[in-house]
Amino acid sequence: MSSLEQGMRIAELEGQLLAAQNRASRLANFLEALSITLVDEGEVDDAAEMLKEALGRDEYFVPTHRHLKRGTTYRVLGEARAQCSTRPIVDGEMLVLYRGEDGVASVRVRDEFEDGRFEEIGR
Repeated sequence: MSSLEQGMRIAELEGQLLAAQNRASRLANFLEALSITLVDEGEVDDAAEMLKEALGRDEYFVPTHRHLKRGTTYRVLGEARAQCSTRPIVDGEMLVLYRGEDGVASVRVRDEFEDGRFEEIGR
């Protein structure tokens, strides 16, 4: 599996995790509305804080590529097909969606992403 495919799979799993977290949050709100408590409220708050802290840590950023000139690392999140009719990006052109270590998401034409500006980081 290429690092691009791995990045896409990781992004898919992150989406599933976010969906599960949203469902759990809705369930917790529902139970709260019914005044049903499954665990001590302090334990829920502690767990929520630990999760927030864990998701914000750099150790959870797993880079897949490095920019050769800058040395900054990025994680490919997936690919997308452009839907536009203006240059430099045209309708149907494939784009790579990636996020930097600073958390900023960017998109680049796939040919440009694969032209040697970035190198895959081995796992």
